[in-house]
Amino acid sequence: MHDNHNSPIDNGTVPSSGKSLEVNLETKQVTLNQRYINETGPTYSTAQGNYQPLPDGNVFIGHGWIPVMEEFSNAGEVLTTIQFGAAEPRPGGGFLSPAKPTLSYRAFKQPWVGCPRSKPDVVAESNANGTTSVYVSWNGATEVEAWEVFGGNSTNTMESLKTVAKVGFETEALIGNVQCVQITPKMCHTWHGRGGCDAVESEVVAVA
Repeated sequence: MHDNHNSPIDNGTVPSSGKSLEVNLETKQVTLNQRYINETGPTYSTAQGNYQPLPDGNVFIGHGWIPVMEEFSNAGEVLTTIQFGAAEPRPGGGFLSPAKPTLSYRAFKQPWVGCPRSKPDVVAESNANGTTSVYVSWNGATEVEAWEVFGGNSTNTMESLKTVAKVGFETEALIGNVQCVQITPKMCHTWHGRGGCDAVESEVVAVA
């Protein structure tokens, strides 16, 4: 459960936390198995929030009134802290509930596939040694595993020259001396059961 009994009355005195509880319905007793709290950066939310057990045993917590989400290991170690809006810092670390918050009633962690509607961005530059450096990125695309580089001296002579693995946000490919280039993404097939993305070719770009 998500415990945020830090109400507006006792604002800033009770840090929010997640709690794993074992409930004995026969004896009507509740045992605390684990408390999930960021001791060095506690969050003092006055409303909303949620607790999500993850399949790997971790726990994901949204803090509602405060735009902060946290993932904990099963043992209570802070693995990730995500802030998605302006939050009021607390002296000594952590966050307090502001009067006018940026909030999310609940937060969830789940597989996500990004399929941009735009085309990949490409820049190509000629080098003094006769080669061409090609830079490609596709903001928001999560399913690209490689880039196929086409090049030629005109749009009528384009041919596949090289396929390079995607590296980070922007990938560089080094090819021979050409006048124009075009990129086609190679999509991976780990689609998490939610469908894949279509491969969208870039525009044909002149080499600068």
